[in-house]
Amino acid sequence: MTTTIIFSLLFVLVVYLSIGLTIGRRTKGVADLLPLGQRRQACVKNSAEFSSSTVATSISFATVIMAFFELAGYFGIWLLWTVVTTVAGLFVVRVFAKRIWEKMSTYERRPTLHEFLGDQFNSPALARVGAICTSLGFLGAFATELTVGSKFFAGLIPTVHPWTIVIVLSTVAFLYTAFGGFRAVIVTDRVQMLSIWLLLVSLSVFYVYYALTHGGWSISFSNIPASTLRFSVAGRAGLLSFMVGIFVINVPSFISDMSVWQRIAGAEERKTVTVGLWSGVSNAAITWTVLVLLACFVFMIVRPAEGINPLISLINVIGNTGGFFAISVMFITVLGLYGAMLSTASTQLIAVSHTLYVDVFSYFARRPLKESFESRSQLNISRLILVLAAVISTVLVQLLSQAGFSVADLVFAIFGAQLGLCPLVIMALLIGKDKLKVLSGWAVIAVSIGFIAGWGTAVFAKLTGRDSLVFMAPVCSLVASSFLLAVGVALAQSKKVMAGNVNWILIRSVLAARKNKLYRLVTANKPMRLECLKDACSVCCNVIGTPLITEEEAAKIGAESVMENKNAKFIRSERCVCSLLKDGLCSIHPVRPKGCREYPWYNVNGKLYYDRGCPGVKYDRDERPDVNDIQPFEGFFPHTPKHLVWLIKRICLN
Repeated sequence: MTTTIIFSLLFVLVVYLSIGLTIGRRTKGVADLLPLGQRRQACVKNSAEFSSSTVATSISFATVIMAFFELAGYFGIWLLWTVVTTVAGLFVVRVFAKRIWEKMSTYERRPTLHEFLGDQFNSPALARVGAICTSLGFLGAFATELTVGSKFFAGLIPTVHPWTIVIVLSTVAFLYTAFGGFRAVIVTDRVQMLSIWLLLVSLSVFYVYYALTHGGWSISFSNIPASTLRFSVAGRAGLLSFMVGIFVINVPSFISDMSVWQRIAGAEERKTVTVGLWSGVSNAAITWTVLVLLACFVFMIVRPAEGINPLISLINVIGNTGGFFAISVMFITVLGLYGAMLSTASTQLIAVSHTLYVDVFSYFARRPLKESFESRSQLNISRLILVLAAVISTVLVQLLSQAGFSVADLVFAIFGAQLGLCPLVIMALLIGKDKLKVLSGWAVIAVSIGFIAGWGTAVFAKLTGRDSLVFMAPVCSLVASSFLLAVGVALAQSKKVMAGNVNWILIRSVLAARKNKLYRLVTANKPMRLECLKDACSVCCNVIGTPLITEEEAAKIGAESVMENKNAKFIRSERCVCSLLKDGLCSIHPVRPKGCREYPWYNVNGKLYYDRGCPGVKYDRDERPDVNDIQPFEGFFPHTPKHLVWLIKRICLN
């Protein structure tokens, strides 16, 4: 058995390294390594390649199989929920595929997901923050694949230290990815899809063979715990959290997955994307369903044992069966698992290399990306980023594993924390960027807090021993991000509404006037007069820019400078500054409205008041107007609620 496992693993490693090195010979620059939309080597050539590679974007079949077999004894047939949600997630991408393609085609070169978001929200900071959050997630996912591989191998051959397998797998992954780049990833995705189909068929045949040679179907079925094949909730604490978490992690994740956008960027025709996605949906539905059934029916062959993944037990049974057939099944199973593992690991590495190089390194290098397409030094830098990222992520997840994070925990924490991008992606695809720029600051906050909320939930769950709470990490990430973005939208909308609301403009004008030491109304009970300082002052025009006007005055001023509220008309203002003010002087001074001519005099409750903040008031002689010639103070606020007018009056008289 040991020989078969080692030979199968070596076969995978040699094949993948050969693919990477062969393609690497034709890699001349960054545009050959990364899909920048230049019709270079880094591309997806047809819909079959797109279909195979899309299924490998988020999580490898190896991790899925390990997780399914680990969870089957507890959740049983409820694992089919993962099939439904995964298919739904790919379908969501298919729905938006045309829009994504059209949006990306407007750029000179194909942007990364984070470049696209940064441009749509008019926020370079968003591109940087999004890239870093995504990269951390992919690095964690990459190391999770290595952890799965090492645990699987250690379960079969305990004499080999897990770190040895981690080092071997990571070395092969970053070598063939660094040399072959995106194109090598696409080719190995097709190889892994073929190996997974062989795995599904060979294990299914072995199940049938085992059942027939060990007492028949009735005895084999009786070995399966009754609850495994029932949609029951009894005895399944955390089922609701699991289902909610799976829904949130699967349905929205693909649309905001950098590796999916990377494949769309690498496609040369829209048909490649649309047809490939339909095929990907059907492939995911079939393969994931068969995997769930294999995980649930494994108890025909093995008994549940605490701390041991049933898949490990199954491989041991296959190995102990003996004969050419059993050896072939084992060879194909190990081949499929490690092929899928390496393929997805390389997907994550190339996504990290792409986003860090384009979104972070190139930004701070201040060098046009076009100048780097043929540069060997820039190619080596992008490869160095890839290698360093692989090393860092491997150490990180090993530390998390030591802290007690299982494979399932890591999957929910890592992929869940990335969901903070999803609300932004949906908005960027549905709304024009001219409307999104007001949310630039909120977008950065939403992504950051979403990432922190996802990881925070997972860490809190482990520290407090509430393991089922880990399943809620994706929900917390998505909810936090969505909530903050919704707050930003609400505030932007309210600001827009307020900007066109006359009452709000008038109130803001009063507050601005008070801030500038105007609207300090006191009784005019002594001799005084006004000597307007005009452009040497114009304070009133700069902060009290929305006086009430009559129909006749509006006709003289012109419709472009007038705004209307119900049957009342006002001079239009911009941030309380009168729109008629030009070079510090009133552009319609000879025909200025009555409200302007009356300033700084006010009729408050039949008594004459003046604005003592006006610098043009002089006390050398008496030229006070008759209070009856001044319109009542309330007249400036014709449709403002009475309690607000009372409050404004109290403020101005204080």
